[in-house]
Amino acid sequence: MKGRGHRRWLRTTLVVCAVLIAMVTATAAWLLFTGEDPRPVTVDEARQRTEGSTVSTSPTGGFGPPSGGVYLYRGTGTEDTSFPPLSEEQGPEMPATVIPDGAGCWRFRIDYNSHHWQDWRYCADESGISTTGGRSFARRDFGSFTIDNTSTFACEEPDVLLWAGMEVGESRPGACVGTSTAVDGSTTSAGSTTYVGDDDIEVDGRTIRARHLRYDRTLTGAQEGTERADWWVDPSTMLLIRNEHDVSVDTEVGGLTVTYTEVARYDLTSLTPK
Repeated sequence: MKGRGHRRWLRTTLVVCAVLIAMVTATAAWLLFTGEDPRPVTVDEARQRTEGSTVSTSPTGGFGPPSGGVYLYRGTGTEDTSFPPLSEEQGPEMPATVIPDGAGCWRFRIDYNSHHWQDWRYCADESGISTTGGRSFARRDFGSFTIDNTSTFACEEPDVLLWAGMEVGESRPGACVGTSTAVDGSTTSAGSTTYVGDDDIEVDGRTIRARHLRYDRTLTGAQEGTERADWWVDPSTMLLIRNEHDVSVDTEVGGLTVTYTEVARYDLTSLTPK
């Protein structure tokens, strides 16, 4: 009797496990294949953010904003979330906008796709160009529901990115603190910006002398990870000519560590905004 009871218990356990596995498999398939795929953002959609706004192109002491409008970038990128397992593609078209945001300041926003954008707030004076923070938005679409997350970072002291008299190999420290709508607590992003050198990059048939900056940050607090980016920018306006970046962030959710990774590159295709 004991043997038959043990076999019945074993059969029942196996059936329950099989049902659970089937449920998890079906749920994973539903999560992976029923959501709306991201798409490239159109120029017209980006242009709506610039209507009625202008940005001064008069530099202060050699530094100032780029011309306002929509800039066109082209690139590729991949975003991966460990759980639920989900991968999305960026690009290939990535429009960006430059709009004013206070005296001597402006916002640069780029749309990687319809599910993900990022912006930075820059300010210029005679000493250089710095950022006071930025925002990013990401959406994960699982069919019957979506998860939106907006992260907002602010720098207590402006994070200097371009400065007068900068020399190759010189670095400036920076630290900003942010919160996210889908994550409890705050996250600190701290590290350095290093002047690597100047490189010639061809944009729309013109050769541009771009300043190569290396942006290296470590995230601690509610989210932990690293963000490393190589930026090639106009040395007077901070307009991005090329961006290559690699992001890896861990977030604790209900005792589970969810890892987000992003690897991407994009290049400016025209110096004249639309």
